[in-house]
Amino acid sequence: MTYTCPKDYYPTKFEQDQDSSTASTCPEYIKWIHEDLKPWKRTGITREMMERGRNVSYFRLVIKQGKAYAEMLYPGNVPDLELLFETGDKPVVGKEHFQGTPPPIFHYCGHKNAYDIVFPDWSFWGW
Repeated sequence: MTYTCPKDYYPTKFEQDQDSSTASTCPEYIKWIHEDLKPWKRTGITREMMERGRNVSYFRLVIKQGKAYAEMLYPGNVPDLELLFETGDKPVVGKEHFQGTPPPIFHYCGHKNAYDIVFPDWSFWGW
């Protein structure tokens, strides 16, 4: 899905959005990107800036010609794989809904009545 926000729809401070007509094309979490990227508006993001950030990041993600490449801080190569993630608050692969093999969904939470595969979210809960 592609989102397009109107040119004048980028906030600089939080205000409750009274105009919900643009919410389907410009959700709240997307319209803030211009404010979040403001420190680099004048200079752009350089290779040197990226290299300086390596020691404080968990992994590097590079996308070239539609292919994603990840560099992680552990020995060995990242294998070829495809993963499915759910980021909501409740398990989504309930055991009562799947008599056969369930889909392998990775999730921040699990339950004894769900097949969701639990994985840690160090970016939020690890604070």
